[in-house]
Amino acid sequence: MAIADQLFAEPRAVEASACYFYHTMEIPDHGLVFGEWDLRGNERVYLGNVEFASKSVLEIGTASGYLCYWMEEHGARVTGVDLDRNAAWDLVSHHDANREGQAKERCDVLDRINNAWWFNHAERRSKARCIYRSIYQLEPEVGTFDVVTLCSVLLHLRDPIRAIELACARSHSEIIITDVSERQFLGAKPHLQDELCLHLIPRADRKDAIDAWYFLPSALVVEAVRIFGFPTVEVLHHKQRYMDGHDWQFYTVVGRR
Repeated sequence: MAIADQLFAEPRAVEASACYFYHTMEIPDHGLVFGEWDLRGNERVYLGNVEFASKSVLEIGTASGYLCYWMEEHGARVTGVDLDRNAAWDLVSHHDANREGQAKERCDVLDRINNAWWFNHAERRSKARCIYRSIYQLEPEVGTFDVVTLCSVLLHLRDPIRAIELACARSHSEIIITDVSERQFLGAKPHLQDELCLHLIPRADRKDAIDAWYFLPSALVVEAVRIFGFPTVEVLHHKQRYMDGHDWQFYTVVGRR
């Protein structure tokens, strides 16, 4: 199914100073930029060892584009999806919080992340395209793809199960879901690692967590992917480097129809 041209965002001409890079990456004719996460050398396992040559990909949560352009370099035709300042972020609504101020701050951050995607796009002479809308707005008009990726997105969502359902509906072959592993957040409680439940992140007495809702064990994601039509499921565990120099444990779930 072809995607209507009006869904695609118009390219932006931006300078590097107007960008916020989520991942550390080397940009042609610009050099190395530093982000919160450094996936270099671990991209393949992060994306479930899936082959991308000649495949269409919908990348949900494309951020500043590191994985988008990595997949493109490996032969994929990529359409990115992300929020912009016109799409609401699932912020945690703490009582008495300055919600207006928090929303404005997020809009400013989103602008800079969007800018980074377009800066990357121009420097790499990319053919990738981008759609700005919430994951909850992935209607059939967006089309279907060989592969849909949903990487480090679920923990930020108020309704992650609905997000998995919508992502699965956009794939006719493979779904890739990567998130923080239960080995990271339940390491001291191994007896809970296979529980099919959401683990709430925010707390009433701690108002710093405004953009993260749940940790999801891989077993829960596997079951959801099967429910939504992917009978063959594989789970990989791996570590990724955070900006403070520490490795975090992740899982990647790959479902196939």
